[in-house]
Amino acid sequence: MKWIDLLKLSLDNLRHRKLRTALTLLGVIIGTASIVTMLSIALGQSKAMMDMIDESAELTTINVWSNNDYAMYYDSNQYNQTNQDE
Repeated sequence: MKWIDLLKLSLDNLRHRKLRTALTLLGVIIGTASIVTMLSIALGQSKAMMDMIDESAELTTINVWSNNDYAMYYDSNQYNQTNQDE
């Protein structure tokens, strides 16, 4: 079959099967809208959480704990001094 014949056949099917066409179109619209909505909510919550962390705490101290009896403590001043010495 030629492309023009396939196009005519598909358009005839769409005209004769209006309910199926409408339900398919509705399903595509609902699916696309739900994906866009979920992504928007997830990205918005992620940004809000990062903003809240930035406002509430200064992230200049890193505490590293191990299973042994000691812990390593670094703050931003020690880190800067270490990098400047190199």
